[in-house]
Amino acid sequence: MGAYHSTREQIFANRGITLASVGTRKSPNAFTFLRQVEVLSRAGHGGATKQFEDWGNCTAVMRVFSIGKAEAGAVSNLQAHVERVIVCELKQCVAKRGIKNFLSHDILAKGVLNTGYTSASGNSEAWVSIMTNLEDASIVKLFLERLCGDWDKLPSNMRKSPSLREAVSLHQSCALFLHFLRTLEVSIPSSEFPAAKEKLSASFLLGVLDSDLITIGEKSVPPGDIKAIGAFRNILAARETQELQDREDQAKELAMKVAQATMAQIKSQFEGDMQKICAKLPTKDAQTVETAKDMKYIRDRQKLVLCSVDATVWPSSTQYMMDCLGLMQNVCSLGPGNMAHIQQPLFHQATTMSALVKHRRRLEDFLLKSDLDISNNLTLTFSKDASMSSDKRAMTQPCYCVISSKNCRWLESEPLSTSVLGPLPRLRVSDMQGFAEFSRACVERSLEGASPKVIYYGCFREGDVHKRMQRELESLVFKHWDDLSSSPPKQRPRSEAAADWNVEGLVLLSCTRSGPVWPEHLDSKFAANSSEAREIQELKQSFLSEFPATSEPGQASATGAGAGGPTLRATGQPDFSVDGGREPLDVSRVVDCLVEPPPAPADRLALVNGKSGKPSLLVDKHYKLWLGNESEEAQTWSGIELFGFNTGVFEYKIVRGSKR
Repeated sequence: MGAYHSTREQIFANRGITLASVGTRKSPNAFTFLRQVEVLSRAGHGGATKQFEDWGNCTAVMRVFSIGKAEAGAVSNLQAHVERVIVCELKQCVAKRGIKNFLSHDILAKGVLNTGYTSASGNSEAWVSIMTNLEDASIVKLFLERLCGDWDKLPSNMRKSPSLREAVSLHQSCALFLHFLRTLEVSIPSSEFPAAKEKLSASFLLGVLDSDLITIGEKSVPPGDIKAIGAFRNILAARETQELQDREDQAKELAMKVAQATMAQIKSQFEGDMQKICAKLPTKDAQTVETAKDMKYIRDRQKLVLCSVDATVWPSSTQYMMDCLGLMQNVCSLGPGNMAHIQQPLFHQATTMSALVKHRRRLEDFLLKSDLDISNNLTLTFSKDASMSSDKRAMTQPCYCVISSKNCRWLESEPLSTSVLGPLPRLRVSDMQGFAEFSRACVERSLEGASPKVIYYGCFREGDVHKRMQRELESLVFKHWDDLSSSPPKQRPRSEAAADWNVEGLVLLSCTRSGPVWPEHLDSKFAANSSEAREIQELKQSFLSEFPATSEPGQASATGAGAGGPTLRATGQPDFSVDGGREPLDVSRVVDCLVEPPPAPADRLALVNGKSGKPSLLVDKHYKLWLGNESEEAQTWSGIELFGFNTGVFEYKIVRGSKR
């Protein structure tokens, strides 16, 4: 082929290449003319291409090929500004689908597929660096893949090439999608990214993400919120949930390992302490000697001991009263300086004469069975000067002065010599506020910030709170005694030899004067029902089997470490509970007094109705004499002789239906 003076002559000379097929082919497009340029380039050894590049605009192309401006711009961009790999891929797409209803020349002429093109403008101008075509042509590849997908899924009669505006919007969506894919890649593990990318790409090719992507491009700035896209948000939420679960699993595993290591350390410390204790604790004989010395010191310290038991109102728990009397017996037996002052039960509206006699007999039987001397009686007398006329309480109360030795120093006291103590002032209810030791203890605990919940009668609903109040009252009594100038030291002075048995170097356990002590904080060291908690209980049982805890009355439990321990004391308190403290006393219950039905009319031998201030008199068939008060006013009768003294038994009862 000879040389041509210009490209125009070369094109006219080779016009026959295409004229032969004009009647059979479709109308030429940008790719047809691009093909001609490529053929001419190979034929002219690059001269045509060089001249084409030198034009710099599509005007020369329009003049040479006699085509429109859009087609010429498309040819110019495809030849000079679009990556070769994109041109090849675009040729395949057009060859398969045709350019009609697939891709318009305007899109190619505007350079949407050109390297360096950016679709960022207006509200999305901040995304310029992300919406610009780079040399890797990743945005353009995704753009073509989306065009092919949209064209393939539509019926032939509904296919239409996108407008320039739609193409620009699609270009923005592709750029933002790739940007958020890169963001997602660094947010999740690399092993999970391929599956997530495949899932998101499928959603993007279906057009599901377009609205979210365009909204982000117009209303936000880079890098944007990836969670604003629903599909990405779901993946990140699943990842966060999995990470949270993984952290929880790791924390549980770490906690389990720490618990196991802690348990192993506790076992080691426990075994070491047990070896030290067993090696250095004194023998049982030495402990017995020390205990005897301590008890002797306590007896010597208590020069004169008076144990007071108030049985005026017999408690509902008889066993509790027996326990108190047993403790009283022990106190009286400690030495000749000890005596018990027992106020005998009195009759009141909540009891009966038969119950009163039964309680007195039970009290006397216990004292006699305990080999205690009850021959010394004492009568308490009360003064009625400050009492009101309506006060019907008894003016005297019998008492027992119980001793265990005939040489009791209390026998020399004036009350026992005269058998009378009094007259004692009788307090009114309004004056009892100043003598409420129980309430004073409650107030002091309230000031300390540990206010208990109480009701009007002074009984606590919670049994543990009541026990704390008992201990508070004990502390007040003992504090008064210990603060006296005549009070000796609380503990017996010990020699160094007696203290040699104290174990040193203990890590977990501790020892007091009473013996080894189990650390109570270990009981709540681990979670309940865990294997470590069960092992702790096993260790505790083995410890208690070797060193049983003391729970007898009159002995305090060991609570501190070292040689010092709490002072052993003999104490007793009232118990407002049922079955020995298993449940608190129900103070809201209604108590019906025991009543006695009157004789039937057929069993009455005689009846005289009393008038104002006089009792009614009734004689039944058993020759029992009934004295009754049928009025609402209280009546008091002085002692009179009816049928001779000591000829019968007087009983005071409430009669129901006395008006019949």
